[in-house]
Amino acid sequence: GTLTNEGTLANSGTLYNNGTLTNTGSYTGNRPTGDGTLSGIDMSVSITDSINGTQLQALLSEYTDVTIAGGGEVTIDESETVTIPAGKSLTIASGGTLTNNGSLVNNGTLTNNGSYYGSLPTGSGSASGLPSIPDGVVIGTDGAFHIVDDMSGSALNDWLTASGAIQVVVDSGAAVSVASGETATISASQALTVESGASLTIQA
Repeated sequence: GTLTNEGTLANSGTLYNNGTLTNTGSYTGNRPTGDGTLSGIDMSVSITDSINGTQLQALLSEYTDVTIAGGGEVTIDESETVTIPAGKSLTIASGGTLTNNGSLVNNGTLTNNGSYYGSLPTGSGSASGLPSIPDGVVIGTDGAFHIVDDMSGSALNDWLTASGAIQVVVDSGAAVSVASGETATISASQALTVESGASLTIQA
């Protein structure tokens, strides 16, 4: 169906829009939900303080466009999973920060113009502004790329060759092994640190 508001529509409950909702008047209250067509209602929100993944998920459920503004910080905890639904977007603006210590599933659009730390997102959506890193690597808040799972020498070399000036840390409990016949090169602008409890093995 179709609902056109040319007057005043105040929603303190739930408005399910699976048809067409057009607003040329005044709309206040809770944002509509549903898969319908919507026009004339601001469905964007900016995060300017510190929130967790559960709070971010609530905003992604209510709004179409969510922005982590400058000074805003979102931390997805280890026990949290946040999903960007299809047709919705999450933007990290300049000065904004998203730290993913849990799981971020991107089925919509993710744009990073600020700081993104932790594990890269999964999902079928589109993403821009994120570095290309192999599985088993997370982005640390120190700006370094941390190897947290075992990695072969060829995988390490392919990654380093395709990267610029980066700092790589082999975290405690992880192992990198350069097998016989493999070659890995750390360029002059790159640094590799093996932490206590980690290992780097160059096989005969």
